Amino acid sequence: MNKILISVIAMFIAAGLSQQAVSAGEWTESIKLNFALDDKQWDLGWSNKSEEIYILEFVPKGQNVENWKELITFEFYPGLQKKINCSQFANGFLHRLKANEPNVKVSSYLDKPDNVIVEWVLNGSPKHADQDELDRFIFGKQGLHMVHYVKKTKSLTPAERTKWLKFLESATLIDGK
Repeated sequence: MNKILISVIAMFIAAGLSQQAVSAGEWTESIKLNFALDDKQWDLGWSNKSEEIYILEFVPKGQNVENWKELITFEFYPGLQKKINCSQFANGFLHRLKANEPNVKVSSYLDKPDNVIVEWVLNGSPKHADQDELDRFIFGKQGLHMVHYVKKTKSLTPAERTKWLKFLESATLIDGK
């Protein structure tokens, strides 16, 4: 099976799992990403759903969520758009991160009330491995969607950063109604 087809299948698995959660939580909104932008096969490593949050974590084939080098995480917070805007949520997330890891370096790529993209890099932490993470926060009609790409490395290369920013920017909200 070619890598693009595998990537597309992974995308449909994510959409299918989102639809399962939608039914359970009466949500019809989900997020779609273009896994074909990467040449690796991504497998679902873990998922969890509750009334407050729905999480999907994907790892490259051969890795798992306990021992990963790269990780893509989807989070959905239903109803959160009624309580806070996207920029406020992202700033709160980064504030908590900085409180736990004072040496974290943060860069902002997009900061709108309903759409935020940030990067944070953590090196030399006594608690965590070096990592570089890109996050996108998107508000939909039914809640906040958050997508993370993280790699255990001191820093993404410029080509990796460009590729993963395109991946995050490819995220589109779909309503399954």
